[in-house]
Amino acid sequence: MRTFPIGRQTFGGVPFVIGEGSKSIIVLASDRRPGADKMPEEVTIPVGYPVEGFYFLHDFAFAGTGLSGLYEIQYADGGMAQILLYYGENSRDWVDAPGTLAREKGTTSAVAWTGSCVLYAPVAVYRMLWVNPRPGVPVKAVRFANPARATVPILLGLTAVVSQQ
Repeated sequence: MRTFPIGRQTFGGVPFVIGEGSKSIIVLASDRRPGADKMPEEVTIPVGYPVEGFYFLHDFAFAGTGLSGLYEIQYADGGMAQILLYYGENSRDWVDAPGTLAREKGTTSAVAWTGSCVLYAPVAVYRMLWVNPRPGVPVKAVRFANPARATVPILLGLTAVVSQQ
C-alpha cells in the first residue's frame, strides 16, 4: 500500500483525508498474519454528532471465508447498529483483481482506487456507503473490530455524510 495516495483525496466523489506514516491506517490483528500481538483487536473512533451515513475506505488482507470484520455504530442514546463485513460482499482482498460485489446487502460498495506494487498488480481499495437508519440520533462512535480473526481488516479512511442545514 506504499503507492496509495496520502493527504486530501477524493474517491468516487467522496472526500477523505489519508494520513501519512505507519499510524495512518488501522490494521486489525488476525490469526492469519504474523505480528498480531502488536496490532489492535479493535479500535473505537469518536464521532459525537448526527450523521446520515458513513463512507468507509477499506480492504482486507489474507482474506478468507466467513466474517471478516465489523463496524459497530454506537449511538449517543445507547443504541447500536452493526455492519458485518464479509469477503466478496462489501470488500475484497487488496491483492485480488478489482471486481464487483454482487452479494452485497445493506451497504453500497465500489472500487475506489487501483494501483500496483512490486509484488502485485493490480491492487485495489474499496469504498463502502452505509446509510444510517437513525439520522436524527447523534453517533457517539464507530467501533472497528475483528471478532473472527480469520482475515486482516484494514480501514484507510472514514467520511461522515452530514446534512447541510
